[in-house]
Amino acid sequence: EIYKEVAQMLFEVALNVGKAPDIVRYFEVIKEKWPDLEISFEQIVKVGAAYRELNEYERSYLVFRATAEGSFSRESEIGGFLESQGEFERSVAVMDRILREYPAEPYIASSAYALAQRVYAMAPNAASDPKLREKKLSRVDLIRDAISRLDDFLTVWPDDPAADQASFSLASALVELEAWPAAISRSNRFAERFPKSEYLDSFWYIIGYSHFARGEHRQALDLCRRVAETTRTDPATGREIESRNKWRAIFISGQVHHSLGEPAEAITEYQRVADRFPDAKETIAYFTRKAI
Repeated sequence: EIYKEVAQMLFEVALNVGKAPDIVRYFEVIKEKWPDLEISFEQIVKVGAAYRELNEYERSYLVFRATAEGSFSRESEIGGFLESQGEFERSVAVMDRILREYPAEPYIASSAYALAQRVYAMAPNAASDPKLREKKLSRVDLIRDAISRLDDFLTVWPDDPAADQASFSLASALVELEAWPAAISRSNRFAERFPKSEYLDSFWYIIGYSHFARGEHRQALDLCRRVAETTRTDPATGREIESRNKWRAIFISGQVHHSLGEPAEAITEYQRVADRFPDAKETIAYFTRKAI
């Protein structure tokens, strides 16, 4: 315990005197033996400068980088506090300012993506939030804001591990706005860009659903069949698994045949999902009823 106190004293003395070799020496002793010991922001900045003075440029960079990340983590807690107090818009504004003040490091990418998702998740609650109503921010406004943020994320960090997930969120947001041409165009691009993504069949499903919503039934049918028939390898088990959108795609196929006036084909598709979608069972009953 005395050794620990002496090491801290020598570290503080070296910082006050400004001797770079001693600053580095006692800093490394402290971090090796007591890694959980907290070092103030003012002290750690001097440590980074000491490494640089000794021509230890990589270590200096790593110290400053870790310091910036720690500072960001502390500052970003303000946004979480404001949101917990019902100040969602102020929380987003604060996080926007903080994100602009830090370099484009991976932790900033994660936070920017998380903020976009928070804005998107808040959209359904826009009508019930008094502060958002006061600012005249609607569900559509928040979805558009989320789309813009996701677009920015994909532009700045195109190779981020979450890029395909962000792309799927963006395409889904376009579907919520019923922006069918944009949803088709962007999903086609995402499918080409992420051919090995677990969201590939989801992009196809969005394309097919958007064609169906536009009344382009044959295109919708082709995409829904592709989704229903596709499989992918689960990276965790190595097993072939069905598309997560398989049953919805089959249901849409039934609706397409229904719209085209092809009841026999519609019944065939509806029967495959009758135990999953009540509407499918009701439609089968409607088509097969007997009456005078």
